[in-house]
Amino acid sequence: VGSLAAKDVRFSNFNYSFSGQKAVVAMSGEAKSYTAVAIQAKIFEDSEFIEQVSFSGLSLGAGARVRFNVEVIFKPTVLIYKP
Repeated sequence: VGSLAAKDVRFSNFNYSFSGQKAVVAMSGEAKSYTAVAIQAKIFEDSEFIEQVSFSGLSLGAGARVRFNVEVIFKPTVLIYKP
């Protein structure tokens, strides 16, 4: 996920689980602006590794930074190990 992070976005509180053959990662995040959140959403949506992404709980926090939650579902092919 780190390599897919926009420059004005930070993530914390990572939780992951497996649902069938899909890995689900839920995180909290903070961004400089709503525009930065939209850019992050586009990066995730365009990734070849991600099947679905859902943002929720957007609000303004300290310093006018945007707080949010995001759930990312990775494609099953990302989890295949090939030695």
